[in-house]
Amino acid sequence: MIAKSTDLARYFELKKSVESIVFVQRKKDMESLHYKGSPEHIKNVEYIRLSNSRQLKRYYATLSTNEYRLFLESDAALKGKQIDDAMKKDPKIKAYLKFRNSKNYG
Repeated sequence: MIAKSTDLARYFELKKSVESIVFVQRKKDMESLHYKGSPEHIKNVEYIRLSNSRQLKRYYATLSTNEYRLFLESDAALKGKQIDDAMKKDPKIKAYLKFRNSKNYG
């Protein structure tokens, strides 16, 4: 007999739960939560795009080079000075000029 079955009892238990105000509100809150198209998703997609950027990869690779370190040292020492032909013979100045004219500079 179905009137006394465990399925019917479970049905009424679930019906009471599913139709409760708390359940309906929680369901509505959960339905509004979605990742795709959300601000967090958009930020994550942009982060992945930027992390794969050749320019940013080259930038971070350049920061760790000795050429860049020497460039910074020379750049600070040469601020406001003209580089004449005698100075161009100095290996540090040559390295400075080479880096300044490289694609890693700009």
